Amino acid sequence: MHRTPRSAWSRWWPFLVVVVLFPALAFGMVTWVSNGGGLPWSGAAAGPSASSTSPSGTTTESSPSESASESPTQTPSPTETPTPEPDLATAVQVENATKTSGLAGGARDTLKAAGFTDVSIGNWTGPSVGTTVVFYPAAADLGTAAKVAELLGIDRVVEDATQAADGVVVVLEADFTP
Repeated sequence: MHRTPRSAWSRWWPFLVVVVLFPALAFGMVTWVSNGGGLPWSGAAAGPSASSTSPSGTTTESSPSESASESPTQTPSPTETPTPEPDLATAVQVENATKTSGLAGGARDTLKAAGFTDVSIGNWTGPSVGTTVVFYPAAADLGTAAKVAELLGIDRVVEDATQAADGVVVVLEADFTP
């Protein structure tokens, strides 16, 4: 009893399915989920963090956990909540995330000239934040953070108690122009 040898196609097609089809399906699934499609079994769609523009023209962002707690059927109120007045005694930490010497010192001088009394400088040791940003710990500090951003010409203002636990933190990246 002798069997005829199997064809090359019959030996290689399972391997090709594993090498080509499964990665293509995985890529498609990851792309779909990362574009906000969500997982079919989770019942919730993933989405980017919410952002809004404050009256001073700066962009404020909220973390994804804050966005998830909001109801999707909420409608914005017709009147905007006014930005709180800045507190010039709030601690402001200016962090240089670049290799440009004196960048944080120049920003500190600008803030002190505008009346801020507790401004310190340092070098950013955290992960890259991409673009220059002003972090503030709570909604009550939005007015101060917005004023700092306005004085330094920064468009990105983010509420993040982790990055700004003890006051307003400014992270100067390569896109910052003094």
